[in-house]
Amino acid sequence: MTNGKEADTGRYRNSSVSAAVDLVSRSNAVGMITAWQREDGIAQRQAHRHPQFTLQAVLVAMVLIPEIGVTTTVREILRTIYSLTDFQLSMVGMTINSEARAAFDDDPKNREEARFRAWLHAQVTCIDSFWDLPARTMSNGDFATALAARTPDERALASRRNLRAGELVNSLIAASIDWPGLARWRGDMVADETILDLAAVGEGMGSKPDKIKSAVSRARFYIRQDNNEVRGDGASATRTRKMAFGIGVTAVMAVGPIRAPGAVPRTILAVEIGGPTAGDAAALMRCLERIDGWPQTPKPTSRQRNRLLGVDMGYRAKPEFAHLLLTRRIDRIHRYPKSDKHAGRRTTFILPSVWPTEEIRDQKAPTLPGPVLAWGDFYCPAAMDRLVGNPTHRLRQINEDPAGLDRYDKMLAERLPFVMGRLDRPRLRDVKRAARLPGEAKDLRWKCRLQCPAEQGRVRCPLKPHSLDGDHTKPLAAPDWDPSRYQCCKSEVTVTLSERQLSSFQPGPTPGSFEYQSILDTYRSRTESRFAHLKHPCVTGLKRTNVGPRREPLLMLQIGIAIAVSNLKLQRNFKPDHMDVIERNFKLTDRALGRKATRKPYRS
Repeated sequence: MTNGKEADTGRYRNSSVSAAVDLVSRSNAVGMITAWQREDGIAQRQAHRHPQFTLQAVLVAMVLIPEIGVTTTVREILRTIYSLTDFQLSMVGMTINSEARAAFDDDPKNREEARFRAWLHAQVTCIDSFWDLPARTMSNGDFATALAARTPDERALASRRNLRAGELVNSLIAASIDWPGLARWRGDMVADETILDLAAVGEGMGSKPDKIKSAVSRARFYIRQDNNEVRGDGASATRTRKMAFGIGVTAVMAVGPIRAPGAVPRTILAVEIGGPTAGDAAALMRCLERIDGWPQTPKPTSRQRNRLLGVDMGYRAKPEFAHLLLTRRIDRIHRYPKSDKHAGRRTTFILPSVWPTEEIRDQKAPTLPGPVLAWGDFYCPAAMDRLVGNPTHRLRQINEDPAGLDRYDKMLAERLPFVMGRLDRPRLRDVKRAARLPGEAKDLRWKCRLQCPAEQGRVRCPLKPHSLDGDHTKPLAAPDWDPSRYQCCKSEVTVTLSERQLSSFQPGPTPGSFEYQSILDTYRSRTESRFAHLKHPCVTGLKRTNVGPRREPLLMLQIGIAIAVSNLKLQRNFKPDHMDVIERNFKLTDRALGRKATRKPYRS
């Protein structure tokens, strides 16, 4: 807000400086850095020469620089501080007299920049996990040797400072979140990783020990293939599209309700920064734990549906990731590749339920549970011949064939009625149903109660004579076994998920259905547009990270502030979009088919 006694005569408007000061103050970044300096025994030193810089002035300058579309550098930070008016400097706890301004304007040897750079690096050493390494190019072998030569205390200090840098970045992002603007947010999220290039691969550079690495210690060599798959650490790749040194930023952003994801702004809630990967599940888990730690984050009640999390299929492989999501009542939604390499061979995502329950564990000829987990959901075992082929590809891939959409809809009409009914959400339960002895450890596994689709009236089955009466347009099951073979033929069964099933299970919308396609396509498109906004030269200039700070602290601050600035601009100009994306896509699909497309069945 412009002060009545101070006109906007400087390079930046008073309102812009005031907004930047508010962001920095809400994040408590200065207080955090000061506390960490005391913890590490770093003395607060200031040169006797005028002016006396402040950390608040540095952070405010870094928030202001993207406003004019300039790349953030140490020199630009200093120039921005000197361009502030006396009134604006008072907001950041500084004064610069006319003699100092004149000396800065006439400084051919950049003595002031050297003084400022030395002071600034000393101030942010407490968040530098590579403080003992120079910010210059060196061979990968020398870099690995330097890291291996660290003492246990130095390794612990590096780990502690790395955690501090992540905490500082996320505090800046949290300060930029407009919680009243997220009033319609119900906890649904979408996550992805974007890679920031810090150096191109030149002659003599690479990932082998004798090759040269980037000057940024945190940067890692990666290769992107034509199919967008990312390979790191020098892994061999075919059809290479790009090679560079970069860092990966795993970001989690908010989306609106299932049918209206555009009802809330695309606010980035938390990030983790590390090496470039095809999907770092550990980083994503840390982001989710941070978000769930906020009191403002909405949690589903006992009768509400679980939250949805849209991710790339690179995040699907870790059982511990699936365990964390189920524990926090988050249903992930992602596609599957055509096949998966497991134990040296290619296999599809069709997994029969073979985990023995407590009732049948001691029987000589146990009755198998029966339900088959195929492409993320449980199906009746009588549908095994209908489960070939992956139903979770993008609709644009299906539409490449003129008859592809019609064939896909007919496949869904045959397959979806065989989805097992869901009597409750997955719950963590002890395998042993009887009471355990005092001190006996529990064997906790995820279980889910399922019901036969014939009992719910979606298919006709000879093993259920009452289902044969009525609508003869329903699919007819053709089981070739006795009803005593599978437990699910008794109407319902409690399935205990194995680790492989846990990695593949999607408790939310049935994968492959048109509703699922609408939700996932909308979620995934939002990540691409969100990262494009983040890297736009007129928003943050973050795309030009091949120039600018090479030391870790300023680079991390630059990323955190850029995301915060992007959040503020998106929220300021946000216009809610309440369009029902599922209904809109069904209208388009129905029109293309010339008939009503197959809807997913009710499973409860």
